[in-house]
Amino acid sequence: MPIKWKTRTGLNPQAILDKIELAKSVNADGRVSYSAFDYHEAYASLFSMLDVPPAIANELNVDSLVSKGLGEAARAGVLTVESVEKCLNETARSELSTPERQYALLTSLSIGNGIPFRQLDVESARLRVVDGPYPKKYASRDDVIRKGGRGYLKHSGYTNIIVSTKAKSIHGAASKALNSLDLARAVLSMFSNSGMELMGDSYAPINKIRLGQVHTLHYASGKAATELFWFEPNFFETRAFRHRSPDVLKRNFDRCLAQLSKCRYRETLVDSLLRYVRALDEKDHNSAAIRMWGALETLASPGDARYDRIVKRCSFLFDEAEYHTQVLEHLREFRNRSVHSGDQSDRAKTFCYQMQFYLRQLVFFHLSHAGDFGTLEEANEFLDLPADEETLLKRKEQLGKALKFRQVEA
Repeated sequence: MPIKWKTRTGLNPQAILDKIELAKSVNADGRVSYSAFDYHEAYASLFSMLDVPPAIANELNVDSLVSKGLGEAARAGVLTVESVEKCLNETARSELSTPERQYALLTSLSIGNGIPFRQLDVESARLRVVDGPYPKKYASRDDVIRKGGRGYLKHSGYTNIIVSTKAKSIHGAASKALNSLDLARAVLSMFSNSGMELMGDSYAPINKIRLGQVHTLHYASGKAATELFWFEPNFFETRAFRHRSPDVLKRNFDRCLAQLSKCRYRETLVDSLLRYVRALDEKDHNSAAIRMWGALETLASPGDARYDRIVKRCSFLFDEAEYHTQVLEHLREFRNRSVHSGDQSDRAKTFCYQMQFYLRQLVFFHLSHAGDFGTLEEANEFLDLPADEETLLKRKEQLGKALKFRQVEA
C-alpha cells in the first residue's frame, strides 16, 4: 500500500504545504532551506495528515522519510498534495529496495530467575538470554552509552538479552527487536504481575519485568550500528523479579505463544498486548490507566471506540455479569473524566490493576478460542450475545424458528 493523505473531513494538507512553500528557498545547487520559524510548526502538522502503511512505518524512519520526500518535492517545483505524495512514495520505494542487514539489539530484563527460554523466535526476531556480561565483540556498547551521557548503570540482577533481527534500516531493526521483546514481556507479565497491591511504592510501575535503561544496536560483527541509542524515559530501577514457580511460568508462556500463532487476527491481539505491557511501564498511574483502556479498546471495540461495547463484551466473560458491568462502567467513567476534564485520581493505580484483570481475561478468551473465530469481528459478535440463560434460550428458540422458516437445515 502507498502513502496517502488522509481524507477525513476538516483536513486540508494543501494549506500546510502553502505555508511551507512560503518559507522555502532553493539555491543554485538544488539545496532546499527554510527561512521562517513557521516551517517547523507546519512540518510537524503534516504527520497527522498522512496515512503511512505499517509495512513502511515499521521498516523506515517516518520523520526522515517525510523530510527527504518533502525536499525532493520542493526541489521539483511548487509544493502540492499530489507532488508531495508522489515524492514520498518514490522515496519510500527507494529506501525499501535496500537489502536487509542482520542487526543485534542489546538490552536487559528485570528478571533474575525462571525466564522460560534460552533462545526464542518470536515475530521477526530471535531472543537470546546471555549468562553474565555480553560477548566481547559488543564492547562498543559501553562507548556508545558513555558518549551519549545518559548515566547508564548496569542493573543488579537483571538478565542481559540479545535480540537479533533483519531489517532494511536502523529504525526498522530497533522497532522489530523491541516489538518482539515486548511481546514476550507482555506474555510474561500476564503471569508475573500482581493482581492487586494494597501497599507499596505509589510511584513504581506495575510491571515486574521491565526493560533495562538503555538499548544499543549493533551489526552482526558486534560493531555499533549507530552512535544513537534507545532509552526508557520511564525507567525505574527495580529489584530483579524472581518467579516462585518457574516451571508453571514456562508452561503458561509456551501455551500462550502457541495459541497466539493459531489466532487468525493475531496482529490485533499482538497490538493489544504491546499496549498493555507498555502502559504498565508508566510511573504515572493516571497516564497508565488511560493507556490501559486503549489496550482494552483495541480488542473490544476496535476502530469505533464504542465504550458501551467494551463494557458489554468484557462483562460477558463472567458469571456475575452485572457486577462486572458496574466495575467496568466505573472504569469507563474514570477514563472519560481523565481525558475530557483532566481529572486525576489517587486511586489510579488500583484502576490499572482492575483494567489489567479485564485485559487478561479478554486475552485468555481469545487465546483459548484461537481456532473458533475467523475474525475479531466474529469473536466480538459472540461477546455481544446476552449473558443470562433465559435470554439465550429464547434467542436459540427464535433462531430455530428462523431456520425452519427459511427452510435451512441445521
